[in-house]
Amino acid sequence: MCAPERRAKLRGFFRACADRARIPWPSGAKRLNAGALAAAAVLWALRRLLELSSCWQWVLFWLVLGGLHLAWVHLTCLQLNMRSDYLVSWLLVSIAGLYYDFLVHVWRRQSWFQILWCHALLAEVLASFLAALLLKPKQEDSESMCRVCGHIVPGRDHHCVWINQCVGSHNHRAFLCFLLGLTVLSWSYACMVLSADLEFWTEMRCPPPVDGALYAAAGGIFTSLLLLGQVISISTMA
Repeated sequence: MCAPERRAKLRGFFRACADRARIPWPSGAKRLNAGALAAAAVLWALRRLLELSSCWQWVLFWLVLGGLHLAWVHLTCLQLNMRSDYLVSWLLVSIAGLYYDFLVHVWRRQSWFQILWCHALLAEVLASFLAALLLKPKQEDSESMCRVCGHIVPGRDHHCVWINQCVGSHNHRAFLCFLLGLTVLSWSYACMVLSADLEFWTEMRCPPPVDGALYAAAGGIFTSLLLLGQVISISTMA
């Protein structure tokens, strides 16, 4: 089977799953956001696996497996020219889960400055993320059309599957602020947890806040690479 045929079958599979995600309603069945629900379910399963894995080797294994899964979804969305709220939901549910860890395990051991610093960063990340997500471009025929979402975006830079729309002149600044804030927040949270939980370094165990800190650190590496790519792209503009 050639690549276009495989892609067509895979695209049909995703569309069928999204179409069948419905709930009964008096006025007729309502379609659910299959991508958003699937991301929450997969993250819940990953979290349960991390909680059951007290050995750090297994924790790293599940985190690497989760990263490979995200890479596959990322490439699938771009290669199949399809839109999905899967990665948007993954990002928001991840932030919510780590904030829950912060409230349960972390904040009592931190200074007021660290607590205020993390909340200020969190507010900046959420505000810039919502701006990048909700700001809509003005349609202009002079601009090129995105092959993923089919929209015509002024000043288009690229299509970002993490906000499920193109990055252009309408949301470029918000997107950069989001990447910068999320990178700093991820590394700040990871450093707070890993520097305070000395048991991790002495016994090489991964209690709940530590596996979340490793997850945040990996996310910080990913967002820093995205930010670096954006900085290079801006610096090389004519």
